[in-house]
Amino acid sequence: MLTRTILPNLRTRLVAVIFLALLPAFVLLLTIAALERTRAEESANLESLALAQLLRSQYQEVITSSRVSLGWLALSTDLVGSDPATCSARLREFYEASGDYLGLSVSEPDGDVRCLASQRPISGALTSAGQTFFRRALETREFAVGDVQIGQASGQPNLTLGYPILDRDGQVTAVIGAGLNIGALGRRLSDNKFYEFASLLLIDRNGTVVLRYPDPESYLGRDASDTEIFRAAQASGEGWIEAPGLSGSQRIFAFTPIGDPANPDLYAFAGLATDYVYAGVNRMLNLSLLGLTVIGLAALVSAWVSAELMIVRRTQQVVDAALRMRAGDYSARVGLLGDSSEMGQLAQTFDSMAAALEERDAENARLIGQMQQLNAELESRVIKRTEQLQISNTRLLETQADLRRLSEQLMQSTEQERTRMSREIHDQLGQLLTAIKMELRTVERLIGRDGEKARARIGETIGLVDETVKTVRRISADLRPGILDDFGLSAAIEWQLQQFEDRTGIATSMDADVDEGRISRDMATAGFRILQEALTNVARHAEATEVSVRLRTEDDVFTLRVTDNGRGLRPDPNRRSLGLLGMRERARQLGGSVAVENAPASGVTVLLKAPLNMVENPQPPQASAAPR
Repeated sequence: MLTRTILPNLRTRLVAVIFLALLPAFVLLLTIAALERTRAEESANLESLALAQLLRSQYQEVITSSRVSLGWLALSTDLVGSDPATCSARLREFYEASGDYLGLSVSEPDGDVRCLASQRPISGALTSAGQTFFRRALETREFAVGDVQIGQASGQPNLTLGYPILDRDGQVTAVIGAGLNIGALGRRLSDNKFYEFASLLLIDRNGTVVLRYPDPESYLGRDASDTEIFRAAQASGEGWIEAPGLSGSQRIFAFTPIGDPANPDLYAFAGLATDYVYAGVNRMLNLSLLGLTVIGLAALVSAWVSAELMIVRRTQQVVDAALRMRAGDYSARVGLLGDSSEMGQLAQTFDSMAAALEERDAENARLIGQMQQLNAELESRVIKRTEQLQISNTRLLETQADLRRLSEQLMQSTEQERTRMSREIHDQLGQLLTAIKMELRTVERLIGRDGEKARARIGETIGLVDETVKTVRRISADLRPGILDDFGLSAAIEWQLQQFEDRTGIATSMDADVDEGRISRDMATAGFRILQEALTNVARHAEATEVSVRLRTEDDVFTLRVTDNGRGLRPDPNRRSLGLLGMRERARQLGGSVAVENAPASGVTVLLKAPLNMVENPQPPQASAAPR
């Protein structure tokens, strides 16, 4: 969809192909330019580092020369032990001879200046106690480099130097201080012909510009501690960075420390302008892009013209024929018979397809008629299946209604059973316990007066207690017979049949061949309750004189069959009897089923079948207790 919107016709798509063909060349040009730019940057890094190391060597040459000169001066006996005038004369002689210093001084170990030589006289007492060069010379007892500062006598910036004068015991007796003329180093650099695009810097440990080439006067003493190049030098010691210089122009800087690497005296910087570094790469890239643009325009014009003559016009004939065919004219043909090109082959293929479609159109009309006939038959089948589904739905609704009625019946039965149990407990147990209580009180009154009557009353009370125990056992057996848990299903059914026969007078018989160990507690409970329900139906409706029960555990199937010789069930019992519905629900929970075989005037058979392999944890009967 997006391609059809952006490239609506063949001409624009052919132009897009040309663009895609030129795209690898464009990417190649950019890749080569990136590689050349990286190579130029690496060359600039090496070149700028060489310049920075050259600047460091120039500085070290000046410092070494100053170390030798001040060491030679420290050998003079006129500086220590003589009067200040002789000391000053000796310093003046050395000062005028060297020409590299803006001032010289000799300080006592406490920092007081003993004598000095400078461009202009200085009045008042002077001290070197707070100067960096003096403190470092005292601590190290060696030649020390201080900070860049403005000389009090010269008024010009200078780099302070200190050289200790030691006695025979190695103790400092005085410190020679010298203000190195930074301009001397600038003159050394001016004697060398550097590139116009190069920038050289010397910055001390505090970030003060000591020297800048070119234009040293404009930048001398400027604070460069917040510049990006100085922070990089402090962090790395030696390396490269592309950042703005002091003038604000972008450069590739190399930097290296001067002095102790852990605590450098100064940092030497050499920067090359990025315009110079990348000039060749940018020129090559611009020329290459220009050539690629010219080639691309020529290819686009050629593609546009050739597409119009060789592709678009012939394609339009195919499109016109296709539009006629879409309108329903299957006789439409392109007609490019003598053209052997790809477009001609396409046209001939289109004509063959049109002829085939014309033949198939008649075939389709015939098939449509057959389809309509099949559709009518399918609709008839759908109607029949819909009627069957409606019947099934009606039956499902009836089943749901039966389940609701079963649930109501269960609740009513539960409530009736509770009422009956409550009445029996109140009427029988309550009366018996009340009689026991009254007898005990009578015994209590007679026990001290008439022992014979008291013993007689106790005997009567024991009889009431026995009657109470029988009543409790009977109520407990009605709720759940203990014989079912203690001796198993066969014994419980035998006991239940005896109770039924005593209560109704209907003869009972049982034929049992079961493995009690394979019958679970849930299956025993369900079988017992189904038997009770079947006996209840016999007692209420069957008018039978005999009931037989048959139990089996064969082929992993538990079978319970209850048969009576009564008058049978009413018509359609399975849909209206809530008792039978309850029996079927209990069987379904065991994975089994309940079937009712009705023979009018010959009795009813209730058959329960449940798989034994559905039982996960069978509970064998406990034979430790006696039946109650």
